[in-house]
Order: sequence, then structure tokens, then C-alpha cells
Amino acid sequence: MRLNIETAKDGKDIFELITDEGSFFLNSRYRPEVEAEKFAKQYENMKEGDVLAVFGYGNGMFPKALWKMYGQKVQLIFLEPCAEIAENMKQSMRAFCEQNNVCISIPGGEQECDLIYSLEEFPQLLRERVHYGVDYQIHFCALPRYKELFPKEYAEFEENLRYRVSFLHANIYSAQVIGHLVISNNIRNLSYVVNSYSSDSYVNLFPESMPVVIVSAGPSLEKNVKKLKQARERMLILCVDAAVPYLLREGIYPHMVGCIDPRKGTELFEEASSLGILLIADSDVDTEVLRCMNHSPVIFAGTENPIIRNMYRLAGHELVMEFGGGSISTYLFQLSCKWGFKNIILVGQDLAMTGKKCYAGDERIEYSDYDWDWLEVEGIDGDTVITRRDYYLYLKWFEQNIALHPELNVIDATEGGAKIKGTQVMSLEEVVQSYGEKECNIEGILSSVQPAFDETQRRELVERITQSRNTIYGLIQKLEDTIALSARGIQVAKKEKMSQRKGLAMAGSNELFYKSLNQKIEALCSYYDTLDEMFLIDREIDATELDDYLRLQKEDNSQDLVTQYDWVRRYFGFLKRAAEKVVSVYDEMDVESGNNEAE
Repeated sequence: MRLNIETAKDGKDIFELITDEGSFFLNSRYRPEVEAEKFAKQYENMKEGDVLAVFGYGNGMFPKALWKMYGQKVQLIFLEPCAEIAENMKQSMRAFCEQNNVCISIPGGEQECDLIYSLEEFPQLLRERVHYGVDYQIHFCALPRYKELFPKEYAEFEENLRYRVSFLHANIYSAQVIGHLVISNNIRNLSYVVNSYSSDSYVNLFPESMPVVIVSAGPSLEKNVKKLKQARERMLILCVDAAVPYLLREGIYPHMVGCIDPRKGTELFEEASSLGILLIADSDVDTEVLRCMNHSPVIFAGTENPIIRNMYRLAGHELVMEFGGGSISTYLFQLSCKWGFKNIILVGQDLAMTGKKCYAGDERIEYSDYDWDWLEVEGIDGDTVITRRDYYLYLKWFEQNIALHPELNVIDATEGGAKIKGTQVMSLEEVVQSYGEKECNIEGILSSVQPAFDETQRRELVERITQSRNTIYGLIQKLEDTIALSARGIQVAKKEKMSQRKGLAMAGSNELFYKSLNQKIEALCSYYDTLDEMFLIDREIDATELDDYLRLQKEDNSQDLVTQYDWVRRYFGFLKRAAEKVVSVYDEMDVESGNNEAE
């Protein structure tokens, strides 16, 4: 492929691509800027806050036309698949991105510019730029002739965007359906932090050559589960929650069990509850699981909750949020990368209905009996296999993240199910023979890790939890006072407006009252923004009153003082109701007796 720069009839420079199939102009040969403006107008129905992802950048005319029309309204994202164009346009492309805070993916990327990603990093770009939200849409399009010239790249572009949309929709659904439960778990799990371990203690803890085996519960686990006995002294075995009963029935004891589900329940953990197996969790996990596994040391591996994050910082630990793709398998994969493993073995990761089963040990099912969204994907042996929509999302997550880590050796030893692009396919027996030659005292390595907090720090954590509860009670009182003052402001403003209509002179000025009220409103807003507990309250609103809250945010509250103070009163009402629900969970928690019993 070769790039030529030609001149249009109006004197503007335009691009021509020469391929084996012929010559293709990427702009109008007559009036290219007018063409770009017409192209941009077709998206004029986009709403403020929408995202427009564009396949192609070209010579910059189309991006500039799109930015001119929508740059202050929507978020623009570009992907340029052509290496020749990217190389020619790199300087002007970088200036355009930096000036307008626009992101783009190009072949090779640009190390010196955070806004320019490689093509392989396009999924990462979407994760960083296209966030949780319910009130905007994601649109995507291709510049003229780009689909025909780059069909494979466009298919991947569209697939990545559809995956991101599906992932966000799943998150929104979860937030609305189990959002209150997630917040409750985040509060009740505070007591389990006190005696916990921190995941950053395990970074680079194991020999670099040691593999990690992530055991999932896919149907193919039935084929090779017994081989895991040979691997246990040579490889770290991480097991997802759903696979625990099956492994234990086979006499196989994983080194660690992972669970992040906010409503998992205890059924899967009844056999493991007294064994003391290390439990990997995050702050959203079902508290009943922690309670059931009270003889197991708990390793907290991630959190969005700043209260918990700052608790770990007390002891010099940094607990970040692990964006694990929505399943415990993907979560453990990301954690394995963080811990420094270079050889990652996937077992039981079917991501498909192998043998018409969902899990190892299950009975066969009939697809017609289930109202699920069934899909056909390529199998590990090249045949077509059936999968579910949620499994497909996990499949794409694995493929995207494996592509981001070329330094990893990811081996799919599942021996069935869907093909995961980027993995090396081997049988588990071959893996054990090739990677498990040296025995290692894994139990000794694990026992060398100390809990995250010493005794003095534990006492301080208990005090912090009590202080957090008291902070919310204090906030509720401030909100009640300011809501009452806002209601008083509405009355004063209404009387003032009525007097003005009647042409009556005001007996006294209300300016001092308004000034005092405005200062209190601003002070409360500033105070709220400083609270770690804001995370819990905002998430509670998302879970229980999000639609009404978004409608309030859209309202025009600038008409007069009555409208302004009424808006403030209702806004603080949302915060107060959410804060009351949050603090009620604190009131139900017994910090001392809730502590994990493992030492």
C-alpha cells in the first residue's frame, strides 16, 4: 500500500491510496472540505455527552469538520488503521489530539503522547474514555472508502465497540439491580479488612518461572481435573468459586479460591469453609461468603471504595480497583498479571456450552429450555461451538487483554470450548510435563506473607469505621438543616416576587439572608466533596433513584431564586435519603464480632 498526496480542483491537498486492487481517493477531488462538512452533518441528532467513534482519520479534514460541529458537545474517538497515513500525519494528528483532548489509535501508537494509542490498545482507550452511564449513546461510523479498504480492521473496530456497549449495559443493569447490595457489602466488609491480607504483598512473591493455573468451572474440567494433583507442588493453583465443590470432591485443594460476586451465597463454600484455603475477594463480595469462610485468611485484591483504600494506606499498602472484565476468571487473570506471573495456564475456561453443559459436573441442558442469548463462535479445535452472551463478553475480554500483554505466555489447557485468540493450546498433561519440572514449597511462600495490619493499626481501623458512621450521621444533620434553610429561601423569594408584582416596596432587604444561605449551600457542597463516604452515597443514589436524579440534573435551575432554592432542596434530599440508607447498614454492623477469625 502506498500513499500519494494529490491536489483537488479547489487547491486543497487530498490523499490517494494505491493498493493491489487499484487507486482510491480518500477525499473529494473537487471540494474536499465541503464533502467533510456534509459528512459531519449526518450526526447532528447526537445528544450532549454522546460518544462518536470514527474509523479513519485521513488527512484530518473529516476530524476537523466533526470537531467544529460537535467538539464541545460529544466525545470524539478515532482509529486510523493505515500505517502510511499514521506516519505521514503523526505531527498534525498529535497537535489535533492535544489541542482538543481527542484520543486516537494508530499502528504503533505514540509513546510521547498519552492521547495516542496503538491499535492493540484500542479496547484500553474505550475502557478509559467510555465510562459508566445511562444517559448517552455511543455512535460509530467509518470515513468514506475506509470500510472497503480495511474490512478486517473495521470488523475488529466495530466488534470492540459493541463489546464495550454490552459491557456498559451489563454494568448499568447490575448497578440498578444489585447496587444497594454492593454498597451494603462494601460497608459490612469493612470489619473483615481489619484482619485481612493485601494483594500487593504477593507482587513478585513467587519464582518468575513458576506458572499460575486459573481453574474455572467449565464442562471440560471433567476431562483433566485429576492432572491438577500433579501440578499442585509446582504451580500456584487459583480456583474460581464455582469450581470449588468439584475440585474438593476430586480431592484437589487449590492454594487460593477467588470470589467477587456481590450475591454469591454460601452454597459453593460449605465444603471449603473449615479448610483454611486462602480467599481472594474484593470489597463488593457477598459478606455471607466471608462469614462462611471465617477460618480462611482473606486477601482483598481490589476496591473502588476510598474508605477501604485509605485503610490499607495506613499500613503502606495500595489497593486499587481491578477492572477484571466481569467474571472471577478474568479477575484472577488480571491479578496474576499484577503479581508478576509470565506463564498463565487456563483450565476449565470453556466459555461455551461444551457437551451442552454450563459447568463441570452439571447435567446436560436443552437450549430451547432457556431464554438466553445463544451465539456461535469458533471452537478450540476449529469447529463451531455454542456460547452465551455473558460468556462471549468474557471471551472478548480475554482476547483483548492478552493482546495488550505480548510478554505473557498464556496457555489454554481447557481441552474444549471456545477458541481464545492469543493463547497457546496445550493439554494439561503437556503443560505439567513442560512447565512443572521443579517442585517448590508454595505453602511456605504463602505462609511467609504477613497480615496487612499490626495490632495497633487494627485498633485504629475499628475507630475509623466508627468515625465513618459518625461522619454520615453528621452529614445527615447538615443536610436536614440546609434543606430547611432552602425551603425558607423559597418562601422568602416567593414573597419578594409577589410584592414586586404588586408594586409594593420591600420593608427590608433580603440580600443578607440570601448571601448567608448561599454561603451555607456552597460550604455543604464543598464539605461533601471531601468525604470518602461520598462514594457510598453516590452509589446508593445510582442504585435506587438514578432516573429521578438524572432528570433533576438536567433541569434549568437558573430562572429565579425560587427555582434555584427548590433545586437545591431536592438535590440535598437525594443525598439525605441515600445517606440514611447507608448509615442504617453501619448501624447493623458489629465491627468487633464481624472480624475474620483467621490469623
